[in-house]
Amino acid sequence: MNLPFEIRLQIYGWVHAMHPVEHAQLAPWYPTPIQSAYFLRLVKPEVRAEDLAGTEKASKAKSAHGDDKMDLKQEELLLSPHRPVSGIPTALMCANKQIYNECRTLPLHANEFVFVNWFSSGLWAARAFTRGLEPWQRNEMRFARLEMLGRDFTGPALKEWVELCGHWASGLRGLRLKVLIGGGIFEPTATFAALNDNAEAQAMALKSNTARPEPRPEWIEGG
Repeated sequence: MNLPFEIRLQIYGWVHAMHPVEHAQLAPWYPTPIQSAYFLRLVKPEVRAEDLAGTEKASKAKSAHGDDKMDLKQEELLLSPHRPVSGIPTALMCANKQIYNECRTLPLHANEFVFVNWFSSGLWAARAFTRGLEPWQRNEMRFARLEMLGRDFTGPALKEWVELCGHWASGLRGLRLKVLIGGGIFEPTATFAALNDNAEAQAMALKSNTARPEPRPEWIEGG
């Protein structure tokens, strides 16, 4: 404890990086979800899809120095896909009160908490996890990755989403959100035309009064 505070924080960071969280096996007969990462690229809203070809040609004509500046700018705007999912050993946390107070927020600040569509929507996993946290822990969460279904934005699930946003509003700094439109978790994704008036179509405003409605698959009617 005689080491400078900055050195102690560096040691806590090394300990945290050396203890990645291992996914528990949900069921012996079902494969454990693998650790995955999302790699994204910046898409400018003002650039249309048909102009991408011209944009790519123009970018090749730029100097290497200008390209490097653009790459650095994009890296600053996008969230990193390489954030850890690690923990700090309980033995270290229980050593004494000072160590506990100094390193208890490190996993909440450094980790990206991942909630994927697994057996059910990732929204429910996020809500179950968040409900089990103390208020100070919810306030210290900084990064999360969430997978949801389109129907989670309508009906009773919408209240769960609003409540989750309320818990994350005070502390969260980065959220990477993936929304599955059409179909369930185990069914193939439906086309936009096949959604018609179901929950996914209402959430994404996909209803069209002019287009001729297509027959709805049975799994959409029942799901």
